[in-house]
Amino acid sequence: MILVGDDGSRIELGPDSSDPVGLLIPSPGPKGSKGDKGDKGVGISAITVSGDNLVFDMSEGADIVQAVPALSKATTEANRAKTQADRAQTVADSIQDVADDAAQVAADRMAVAEDRTAVEADRQTTTGARDTAVSAKTAAEVARDDVHDTKAAVDNTKTLIDSTLATHGAQFTADLAASQQAATTATTQAGIATDAATVATAKRDDAETFASNAEQSAIDAANSVAGVSSIGGFVGAVSKAQLGIDKVDNVPDAEKPISGPTQGAFDLMSATFGNIIDGINTDLETKLNTAQVQSIANAAAAAIVDGSPASLDTLMELAAALGNDPHFATTVTNLIGTKSPLGHTHTASEVADSTVIGRAILKAVDAAAARLALGVDMPTDTRSPSPGSVTVAAMANAAKQDTLRYGLWSDTRKVGVGDGFAPDGWEFTYPVIVNSFKVQLGTADASGASTVVQMRKNGADVNAASATVAAGNLTASATGPFAFAAGDILTFNQTSVGTTPGKRLSVTLAMTRA
Repeated sequence: MILVGDDGSRIELGPDSSDPVGLLIPSPGPKGSKGDKGDKGVGISAITVSGDNLVFDMSEGADIVQAVPALSKATTEANRAKTQADRAQTVADSIQDVADDAAQVAADRMAVAEDRTAVEADRQTTTGARDTAVSAKTAAEVARDDVHDTKAAVDNTKTLIDSTLATHGAQFTADLAASQQAATTATTQAGIATDAATVATAKRDDAETFASNAEQSAIDAANSVAGVSSIGGFVGAVSKAQLGIDKVDNVPDAEKPISGPTQGAFDLMSATFGNIIDGINTDLETKLNTAQVQSIANAAAAAIVDGSPASLDTLMELAAALGNDPHFATTVTNLIGTKSPLGHTHTASEVADSTVIGRAILKAVDAAAARLALGVDMPTDTRSPSPGSVTVAAMANAAKQDTLRYGLWSDTRKVGVGDGFAPDGWEFTYPVIVNSFKVQLGTADASGASTVVQMRKNGADVNAASATVAAGNLTASATGPFAFAAGDILTFNQTSVGTTPGKRLSVTLAMTRA
C-alpha cells in the first residue's frame, strides 16, 4: 500500500502484492473541466497500529484495517532476539559460577605453588649460574673472534696500502722529486737573471751619471766662455775643439745614445736572461703542478680505499664496526675480566643431575681408578696384552711378519740341493727381510761330520747364512738379517753330511715384509 501526499511524496506501507485500496489523498493534476458533481469524499482522521495491522480511522464510514507483513516480521525478530538475550544471560550466569569456582581452585593452587616456587628458585639459581658461566664463555669467545677478525681486516688494509705504495709510490716520489728539482732549478735561474739585471741596471745608471756629468761640464764650460775674453791664449770666438770638449753633445737625456760597450752588455744580458726564462718555462712544462700532484695522490688514496673489503672501505666504517670506541682492546679486556673464570671449585656432588658412575669418573685420580669406575679394569689374564701395548704401530708390524717352511730332503740326507718341495728354489713376490732360519732334521746323524746347510740367493751363497747341526742333534739356527728383493730366488744347499746320515731336513724362515 502506498500513501501519496499533496507534494508528491510517497510512503510505502506494505508490499505491492497486498490488495489495492486506492489513493486516499489524490495528487493534484491538471485542472479539468467542470463536470457532474460526484460522490462526497472521505478523509483519514488517524492511523494506529494494532498487532500486525495498520488501522486507518476514516472521517466517515467504517475504519480500514490493513495487514502489514513488515510489522509482523519485526515483531517476530524482536521476540527471537529477546529469547536469545535471555539464553545468553543464563549462560553468563553459569560462566560466572564456574569462574568463581575456578578462582577458588586457583587460590588453593597458588598456596601450593608458593611452596614449589621456593624450591624452583633454588634450582633456577643454580641453573642461572651455570648459564651465566656458559654465556660469559661464549661472549668471551665471540669477543676474541671479533678482535681476531678486526685485526685480520686491519692487516689486510695495511697490506693493500703497502702493495699500492709499492706499485705507484716510486712513480709518485719520482714525479714529486722532478717537480721539486724543476722548482729549485727555476729559482736558481731566476736568481742568476736577477743578478744579471741588477748588474745591467747598475751599468745603465753609471752611463747615465757619466752622461749627466759630461753635459753639466759642457754647460759650465759654455757659461765660463761667455764671461771671459780669452781662454788658454785664444781670444774671441773659441771652439769646443780648442777647449778639448768637442766630444760633448748637448742633447736631452732621452735622446742621448748609449755607448757601444754598454749596449753590448745590455744585449748580452738580455739574451742570457731570455734564454734562462725560456729554459725555465720549457722545463716546467714537462713537470706536474701542485694540482696535478694532489690529483694523483687523491686517486691513489681512492684506489686503496676502493680495494678494501666492502665492510671496511672507510676508516669511519671500521670505527663504526668497533662501536666508535677508541679504547676497544681495553674495553674488551675489561669485559672479559668481569666474566666468571673457566675454572671452578664445584665438587662432583654439587652437579645435581650427575650419576654415581659419572661422579666416580670425575673423581678418578688416575687411569686405573677411571677403568674401575667404568667396570673395565685391567685384565689379570697373563695371556692378554698389557694396557697400552697394542698400538697401531705394533699391529702394523705384526701384520708384516711372515713364516716360510722350506723342505730340503724327504729321505736320506746327502750333499746337494735336496729332493724337497722346491728343488728349483722359492721366488719372492715382494721384498722381505729374513730375520733368522732354523734347520730341523727328521733323524739325527749317528756320527761323523756335522750337517751344514747354506742359504743361497739367485744361485750364490749368502754371507754368514749357514747353520751347522752336530752329529746326534736335530736342530740348528742362523740369525740375519738377510735381505731379499721381489723376484729373488731362495734356495738351500747341504754342503756337509755325517758319517751315518739320517733322514729328512726342512728349514723354517722367520721373515718381515720390507
